[in-house]
Amino acid sequence: MAIIEEIFDDENTDQVKDAIQKAEVFKNQGNTHFGQGEWAMAKEEYQKGLDYLKEKYADRTNESTDESDEKTETEPESSTSTVPEEISTLRATLLSNMSAAFIKMEQWEPAVHTATMSIKEGVKNEKALERRAFAYSKIDDKLNLALQDYESLSKTFPDRTQYRQKITELKKLVDEQNEKLKQEMMDKLKGFGDFCLRPFGLSTNSFQFTPNETGGYSMSLKQPSENTENT
Repeated sequence: MAIIEEIFDDENTDQVKDAIQKAEVFKNQGNTHFGQGEWAMAKEEYQKGLDYLKEKYADRTNESTDESDEKTETEPESSTSTVPEEISTLRATLLSNMSAAFIKMEQWEPAVHTATMSIKEGVKNEKALERRAFAYSKIDDKLNLALQDYESLSKTFPDRTQYRQKITELKKLVDEQNEKLKQEMMDKLKGFGDFCLRPFGLSTNSFQFTPNETGGYSMSLKQPSENTENT
């Protein structure tokens, strides 16, 4: 029985090596295109490598690199798949490289998606996280997610000053974005208030707001002298 198991193990090892060797060809061709600035062609070669591995290891066929699929916005947990570690490592590299190609083409959402899938392989690969962080930073409503990724990178690599610089820049952008959203919301509320008060000959300017002890505001009607302008 032990002899049979050993034979099976050897056959499995040979299959893994063969799959890696053939997928590596696609990866290397993709790298060549990438080095020549042919981003779309590079992406296609990386996809071919993934498709080949997908055929050989069917338990991952439910995962697609199609950018139209639902995006995962938080870092997934490590996969519990039975796929050999060498295959997962190569898949992670192909996905991360594909993310880099999408970044070069300024296709931010697909770049995020493929980087996230690379992370999901459960293989140590900070390049995928860095690429996802960069792609997030280019999407206005994903700045907080970019900040989270860069903070994670900075925690893992505290000596890399570029991550701390990114964190500082993103915090400023997030603060500016929040202030802008707050102002836009206040303007909308003011407009709605003016619409509701107009039939009564009033507007939001007819009221004054005074900070109170609870941290909120007290509202009161302005005196006529306060609510009229000299003519």
